[in-house]
Amino acid sequence: RYKELLDNLHAQVRVAATPRQKITLYERMAGIHEEEFLDHGQAAESLEKVVEIDPSHEGALSQLLRHYRALDRWDEVVAIYDKTLELLEEDDRKLAVLVSQGQVLLEHVGSPERARIAYEKILEIDAENAEALKALAGLREATGDKLAALNAVESLAEKATKPSEKAELWIRAGKILEEHGDRDSAIERYKAALDASPEETAAAVALRSAYLARGDATSAVQLIMREIDLTEGSLAKARLFCELAELYQDKLNSVEGAKSAAQKATDLDPTNISSLRILGDIAFEAESYHEAATHYGALAPRVDALPKDDGKAILMRYIDCLAKSGSTEEAAGAVPALLSLAPDDPDCIRRAARVRLDSGTGEAAAELYQSLRTRFYEDMDRDGQVAVLLN
Repeated sequence: RYKELLDNLHAQVRVAATPRQKITLYERMAGIHEEEFLDHGQAAESLEKVVEIDPSHEGALSQLLRHYRALDRWDEVVAIYDKTLELLEEDDRKLAVLVSQGQVLLEHVGSPERARIAYEKILEIDAENAEALKALAGLREATGDKLAALNAVESLAEKATKPSEKAELWIRAGKILEEHGDRDSAIERYKAALDASPEETAAAVALRSAYLARGDATSAVQLIMREIDLTEGSLAKARLFCELAELYQDKLNSVEGAKSAAQKATDLDPTNISSLRILGDIAFEAESYHEAATHYGALAPRVDALPKDDGKAILMRYIDCLAKSGSTEEAAGAVPALLSLAPDDPDCIRRAARVRLDSGTGEAAAELYQSLRTRFYEDMDRDGQVAVLLN
């Protein structure tokens, strides 16, 4: 029902006559994505459309801030604070925003230099602000010890003649900076390491990790794509495409990006568990049950190699896909694997019993329902108890 409503709202946006009408529709979409689907990424996309139409829309900026925080997109949190500061006139409100911005820059982005600027702006408004004075004192104290070690390593890096040695030293410099909370500067050193030795895997991994730590998934994606171009071997490329798919899915909320990358990973390595899982999940969410069953079916014989919860989730979805696409006998055929993996999980037993009932094996289904009544009835909610009694 809500998916149909969202489609309807998108259609209304296309014919909306005024910016105000479009803003109202996008706000409704954001509310549905958040309240009904708990999807911060899609809610943020709708609110970004509002800000494109009206850059001074404080309500949308405030909600975007909340969604970006939930998504760990810290660079975008900082950007929202910057936009908010441009709109504010009252000093008290500016101070509150600058304090929050300084904390985010220090604790999440890892940029002491930008945090210092934020705290100095606070002192321009309130020269006796205790929080800003304390933060600046801590920054100056931490910087002193760091500089001596950093200068020595960077001096060695600049003098090194071998690309691999130069890259290793720049990585060391980056690690020193990261350990002292200066992720911005660390990123520049990791880039220097890659410039010195473009195929240096350790530098690429460190740089990607630093980008992700501050919520910059877009830069991490670009870096992985660069690594793919430099990587030899189908299996190694497949692993990188899997990482790319996971970023698109988990950090950028891009179904198409995740699907494309996962498909490339599967083409390179048809046995890749992660890419098959991603393709199966995407197809399942799109209600393409035949396609999802194909991907989950390739994983079903290998669930013992996965963490138990992952294996259970895959088998449950595999059985659901087969049942919803009319293959009840095949669904029943997957039941023993599910019961073997999760013999004490009432949800799995209930699903197995239903599948056996639908496939015509009533006696086997009755045994499972009896097991549910005997072992789990008292702990079930009312709906679960009713379902067990009716069957």
